[in-house]
Amino acid sequence: MLNVWVWGLFLPLIFRGYNPGTESKAPKIYTVEIREMKFVPAEIRVNKGDTIVWVNRDMVAHNVTEEKSKAWASPLLPVGKSWKMVASKNSAYFCSLHPVMKGRIAVQ
Repeated sequence: MLNVWVWGLFLPLIFRGYNPGTESKAPKIYTVEIREMKFVPAEIRVNKGDTIVWVNRDMVAHNVTEEKSKAWASPLLPVGKSWKMVASKNSAYFCSLHPVMKGRIAVQ
């Protein structure tokens, strides 16, 4: 009887929070290339917590700046340099040096 009581007490603790359909996925890394005065791809769909890396493969320096409130911005990215950020919410962004360059992050 004591054995059943012990298992009844500890078994739920062992399996607490385990739900086979809801395992969290490991964060992923996505790359956006800056080339020919464009962000490629121009729109990227990621999960919250994923990392986005912008790599400047163009012939001039660029940056990456959140468009609406300038909530975040990269430093100046010379040719061949990169910058990364962990995605937390939907954002439109642009290059403040070349405002025609625009991109969008869609966070799921």
